[in-house]
Amino acid sequence: MKKKTKGLGSIRKYLKALRDKNTPKSAKILAIISIIYIIAPADFVTDAIPFLGWLDDAAILAILNIISSRMIPEKIKEEQ
Repeated sequence: MKKKTKGLGSIRKYLKALRDKNTPKSAKILAIISIIYIIAPADFVTDAIPFLGWLDDAAILAILNIISSRMIPEKIKEEQ
């Protein structure tokens, strides 16, 4: 149960950091792109192919989130 709560806390911190006015615009843009990618029906590999279609979605989202998270200065992360 604690792992689930820890994950939700991380998401909340990430979202608060993205709303912060001092967070670089490039990090915000990458976060928006990842949200649009999840919502948009277009995929690199179609979801009709079991597992492989979902795997590419997960990989792309993870990469976009890691990059945007690294763009957020530590000072802003600590404030959240």
